[in-house]
Amino acid sequence: MKKDRAFAASSLDEEAEKMYDEEYSRGQNRADEAAQSMTADELFQYGVDSRDGKNGRIKMPTTAIKYLKAATEKGHIDARYELARMYEKGIGSEVDMEQAIRYYNSAANYGHRKAKRAAKRLEKRAT
Repeated sequence: MKKDRAFAASSLDEEAEKMYDEEYSRGQNRADEAAQSMTADELFQYGVDSRDGKNGRIKMPTTAIKYLKAATEKGHIDARYELARMYEKGIGSEVDMEQAIRYYNSAANYGHRKAKRAAKRLEKRAT
């Protein structure tokens, strides 16, 4: 009898997890569609808010990376800097100094002073 209840509970857990995954996937697809129509500034703000858990957003660093990358693709310079900081510190991903330097240099090429200093600092460490 206990085994039957345990099996039933296990089946319910699996079904609930499947439903959650499907709903999460639908939500992500809607978010992706919405992001396509967002401006670079909107993507940047959404990314920063997702990273920090501010302005009604749940703290979701991996989502932040996604939106900051989208903002960089639309030319947002501060998004490049913030993305570099996240890679440097391992927020939302593993620490990735190559990516950090890449994004710092990208922002620095557009005149971002903090990015220029950060890129030099990391490049010194790497040598």
